[in-house]
Amino acid sequence: MLWISSAGASDTELAGEYTNIQFGRELINRDSFPTVGEFEELAERGDISLALMFRLVESEENVVNPSWSGDGKRLSFQKVDTKRNTSKIFVFDHMGMKEPTLLSDHRRAYDYMFRWGVGSPSAFIFARLETGGGDVKLLGNFNTVEPLGAVSTISSKARDLGLNGRLYANPAIYVRTDKIARFAFDQAGKVLRAASKNPGTTSSVREVAAGQTPRWSRDGRRLLAIERDSTGSTTGRMVVANIIDNEVKYFGGKSNHARSPSWSPDEQCVSCYVRETGSSSKWSIQVVPVEPAANIGTTMIDDDVIVNTDFTTLGPCWNPDASQLWYFSKQHRDAAYYPLIIKHIGSGKTTLVDYPKACTSPNDMVMNPVSDVPEIVLVGHRDIAQDVFVLMFNHY
Repeated sequence: MLWISSAGASDTELAGEYTNIQFGRELINRDSFPTVGEFEELAERGDISLALMFRLVESEENVVNPSWSGDGKRLSFQKVDTKRNTSKIFVFDHMGMKEPTLLSDHRRAYDYMFRWGVGSPSAFIFARLETGGGDVKLLGNFNTVEPLGAVSTISSKARDLGLNGRLYANPAIYVRTDKIARFAFDQAGKVLRAASKNPGTTSSVREVAAGQTPRWSRDGRRLLAIERDSTGSTTGRMVVANIIDNEVKYFGGKSNHARSPSWSPDEQCVSCYVRETGSSSKWSIQVVPVEPAANIGTTMIDDDVIVNTDFTTLGPCWNPDASQLWYFSKQHRDAAYYPLIIKHIGSGKTTLVDYPKACTSPNDMVMNPVSDVPEIVLVGHRDIAQDVFVLMFNHY
């Protein structure tokens, strides 16, 4: 059952927050729970100030790693059954769907590390580990343009890409206009790449740089990753490798731990989570300009940022125009309720967002990359299991 909460009755309102907020299913249809698509249409109306949060997916398994496609029309997430040691990937092919589609029904597989394609919003890639261990297989698709659920046999859309190897992890895919796909992934502290015109047949695998968790740029020419040193440890720096010019550049300061790099939407900056060694050390967000047009210096956001260290997430959450970073913080913690923080990159201003208290211990936040209003998907707890929640505003 989906769960919905109003922001209008909060006892912890900030000055000017949630004034005259209209809310609820009665704004659309009293007889059925709205789809995300219907809420999106509502949020675009200028005559309504909207702040809402509802549980999109409820499951007995833990749900992690939500991800928007590049066109903001599709949403994926991963369900992990810790008792059976299995993991499955689910997809909303469009946000008018009542229920998500299971991407592959392979019963003895642990499917994880799902990523949408760059250059083709319907392309995707993920990693699979068979029950019992062995090599990691990379699966996906990049030559389909219709919604994934346009056919009844959704599992036929996930194809073996011909990339299998020990410790393959963190795959990423870029699709050129001529439908040639470029793959990137890491193995034992090295970023590797390959290419393919048809799923199942790939070029030879080439090393790009020492690092982990590669992310493609929009033009498919550069890879962003976390640097690894000769011992296999992260350095805290980010590496940007140009695969056309074979040029490698390093950005950021050194720290003991770094994870989850991300490009800013305009690709003027790169960001990642960093912290020092020690149980009392707090996570921060490091933002570094990679282009002169960025007009900012290296910035460290030291707000005791909430980071999911159990899974490789998509990294710091940028708003679509690259002017803000959104994150949860322990600094203003109220029990297990963690407030939302907006950091305005140009001015350095911080805004505290008092969102509805619909879940506890929120993390894995991702923002729709094309929505005109903030549309956030996150995971959190309302009961024992971790579920998917949607959070929307139209007054920020």
